[in-house]
Amino acid sequence: MKREAVREDVTNEELRIVKEQAIASILLGLESSSARASTLARQEIVHGRRISPDEVVEKIRSTTPDDLREVARTYFRSEAVSLGALGNLNGFKVDRTRLSLS
Repeated sequence: MKREAVREDVTNEELRIVKEQAIASILLGLESSSARASTLARQEIVHGRRISPDEVVEKIRSTTPDDLREVARTYFRSEAVSLGALGNLNGFKVDRTRLSLS
């Protein structure tokens, strides 16, 4: 089901499924040397430290629907939307009034 995270809460079942998928993806990524190296490099650059898979999994498991709502309301705002286009757009125009989330 497609849901607007700003306007509607995710259900516990939807959140459970997404958490399981995220955790499975993280654990599968541990099997690839290049994926592990990339993850470690990104963590060092972004966070200045290594974050263990256990810590990441625990954060995922502790995430609540309220946490998701807060993130959605903070970052999924129409005034923050950007559009980049390259090439012949054949007269395509963006109607910003249709981008409003309110």
